[in-house]
Amino acid sequence: MEVPHFHHELVKRAVAAVLDKPADEQAAMLNLLAHLHKTETVSPAQLEQGFQKLFQKLPDLVLDSPNASRVINSFLAQTKEFCPEAEGWALKANGDRAETATNGANGTNGHA
Repeated sequence: MEVPHFHHELVKRAVAAVLDKPADEQAAMLNLLAHLHKTETVSPAQLEQGFQKLFQKLPDLVLDSPNASRVINSFLAQTKEFCPEAEGWALKANGDRAETATNGANGTNGHA
């Protein structure tokens, strides 16, 4: 936590760690991210960059976790509840169409 320019990596790894976990564990991780944001440990820009990196790795993530797209999009949609800046994030999955926190909640990301 002493190296803020790597906090986006914490976001990416936190979400990736719970892709195949039960809903209560996913909720706990979301609460952790909310707390880190509230305490200004993780900035909105770092959250956004972490989600961007998840979307970039999505083609690989779905190989091991078929629900990865749904879980990541759910996290992204719920992030806007504690981080209003998330509303306008335009994230891309390996050059595919942009996802935003408003349209990303449908569980799709341009991949079948």
